[in-house]
Amino acid sequence: MGRDDIGRAQKAARRADISGSGPTRRGESNAPGALSPFQMFGEAMLTGILVAVASLPVVTLPAALAAGSRHLRAFIRGDASHWATFWREIRSGIAGSAGLGFGLVALSLVFVANTALARTGALPGGVAIAWITGAVTVAAATAIVLAGTVWDPHTGWLPALRAVPALAGADPLGTLLFAVSIVLVVFLTMVLVPLIVPLLGCVALAMVAIPMRKGQ
Repeated sequence: MGRDDIGRAQKAARRADISGSGPTRRGESNAPGALSPFQMFGEAMLTGILVAVASLPVVTLPAALAAGSRHLRAFIRGDASHWATFWREIRSGIAGSAGLGFGLVALSLVFVANTALARTGALPGGVAIAWITGAVTVAAATAIVLAGTVWDPHTGWLPALRAVPALAGADPLGTLLFAVSIVLVVFLTMVLVPLIVPLLGCVALAMVAIPMRKGQ
């Protein structure tokens, strides 16, 4: 084989390595499904669409995000990740998700009402109350997202919620990243409502990526 042939072979190997279409030169990966960035991006966006559809009743949002993150985790690991499993897991998680969803919706409505009152000046200390309500709402949403990272359709939401303090204590930075992500999702959705679809896919992906940084 000539020098030109060797050069072409090396370039082809580099392209296959970067795209994920061929063997990786970095050794055995624990995330074979994520080797192709375009495929990973497309799967996250598709997940966002389906999570948005499953979240139309609003109170099903926790179950939809948890099932979406489980789908992406299986995809990234190269395991079977059928969409039929996604819908089946949502049906399994609706019962516990409804209570969490109702609570989150109630907190959000209280926050919106307090913010509106604070703007009018009709509520004494309204600005402080609005900030406190907002912080509580973000904390509750962060706890639900953390629980969703370990939620299992066979054991339900209660064990996942019980694990939240341990998860937050084991990775404070990751918990902060989740909180910031939630704030960004709310802000960007207020700016342009259709952004909620890809943003939900990004949240589901973050539920996989953030724990993986510490090998959880």
